[in-house]
Order: sequence, then structure tokens, then C-alpha cells
Amino acid sequence: MRDKNAEKTVEIVVDLLKKERQLQGISYRKLGEITGLHPTTISLIERRRQTPTLLVCKKICNAMNISLATIIKKAERQ
Repeated sequence: MRDKNAEKTVEIVVDLLKKERQLQGISYRKLGEITGLHPTTISLIERRRQTPTLLVCKKICNAMNISLATIIKKAERQ
């Protein structure tokens, strides 16, 4: 059974991570170097063609020095 609220929260989390990456001026390549993820994977996630795991979200947040908990809280408020 699909949980539409959870799916929406994940979409918002991804959008917030993308916005933060862009605000910080970090390229897919640079983020990939820092996280160990392939730049194409990051692109697929941001274009909602791949759903990130919690671990991937945490790696991305750590790379940008932001709290995943804060991102999730912001997503849940929207």
C-alpha cells in the first residue's frame, strides 16, 4: 500500500536538498566527490526519477553541512 503523505514528504525533502545545493553553488560533480555518489545519481534524484534512501539523504546533508532532521521538519510543515 502506498503512503501518499510519505511520498510527498520525500519529494519535498528532495526539492529542499536541491535548493540548498544550488544556494551553496555546489555542482553535481562536486557533491558526488564529497558524498561518493555518482553525479548522475544526484541528477536522477533531483529530477525525481530515483528515490533516495535515508542514507543517501544523510550523505547529501552532511556534504552541505545541514541537518537532515531540519530538512525533514521543513518538509513536513509544507
